[in-house]
Amino acid sequence: MKKIIASLFATLALASASAYAQDSASAVDPAATKAVQQLFAAMNYRALMLGAMQQMSKSFDGQMRGNAQAAINNNPKLSDADKAKALADLNTKLDAATKSVNAILNDPGLVDEILDATVPIYAHNFSVAEIEQIAAFYQSPVGAKMLAVTPQLMSEGMLVGQRIVGRKIGPLIQQLQSPAK
Repeated sequence: MKKIIASLFATLALASASAYAQDSASAVDPAATKAVQQLFAAMNYRALMLGAMQQMSKSFDGQMRGNAQAAINNNPKLSDADKAKALADLNTKLDAATKSVNAILNDPGLVDEILDATVPIYAHNFSVAEIEQIAAFYQSPVGAKMLAVTPQLMSEGMLVGQRIVGRKIGPLIQQLQSPAK
């Protein structure tokens, strides 16, 4: 369990370090910053990010708990008593970790910080004119429809990806969990 939580926090730390490196990479032209901010407004990007953070907050505990419980229950080296103790320890530690992660994900300033750090990414990959064209698209009826159905597309796409990847990785996980012969 400690390895799972440590892995999660290491991943978050690496992502943070990468974002920090991008933040300090170079200054962004004020016109590009303004154009990207207008694009984000046209995309309703803030609301999308808030929704994503809320979804992550809701699903974190269940995903971590399910994965950790499966790892404990499928560990052939643990006796039933060891599994029961490990599951009890898991619940205590995961409750605290979930509370900490949810506090981070529900911080009102988090989305603003992410949006501010995302501006340079758009500004370095698109010209001001291109950003304005993208914003115009999202303000059009088709662009508005795209924004409206994007969460559904993402959700359905993630399910498809999970199903396909799970089908391919499942046998590998079973092989790794089976006792050595």
